[in-house]
Amino acid sequence: MQRFLRSMGFTATVLGLLIGSAGSAGAGITLTLEDPNPTVVRPSVGTTTIDFPGMITPTAPSLTPTALLLENSYLGSTPLVGGTLNAATIDDDIAAGKTFTGPLFEVNITSTDPPGLYTGGTYTVVTEIGPATQPYTVNLVGPSAVPEPSTLTLWVAAGGIIAGVAYGCSRRRRKQGW
Repeated sequence: MQRFLRSMGFTATVLGLLIGSAGSAGAGITLTLEDPNPTVVRPSVGTTTIDFPGMITPTAPSLTPTALLLENSYLGSTPLVGGTLNAATIDDDIAAGKTFTGPLFEVNITSTDPPGLYTGGTYTVVTEIGPATQPYTVNLVGPSAVPEPSTLTLWVAAGGIIAGVAYGCSRRRRKQGW
């Protein structure tokens, strides 16, 4: 009976170690984005590209990345389209057990994209152990209305004229004894 209990204890310990190590390894990597929720000013004309830097750290030895997946974020039915970056370097670093730090993907913002909060975007790194996913959003705000220098000059000139007229009227009143 003691021998049976010892073997059961050994089996339970090994099983516990296996379950514990599988749970802590997850996808075999840790994936983080430097800023998963940026606020971006929409360009007045053309397109601007926003990079999403982050870090991918292997937590299991000898991983082989099988895919880098980017799901677009949406405002209603309007997507912000982007693409993955540095795929070859990320694959090599993960396979070598090194941490990759740098731009992971990009999102293109056009002057015609409506302002608002674009949600539902995800970046996923898939290894033979499984996927690691990081959600992201983009808060797109419209360009601020900054007056042109010529408009600003006109306002300053008008203010100067009004101040001059007011000063002249006050001097005339003093001379006439009002």
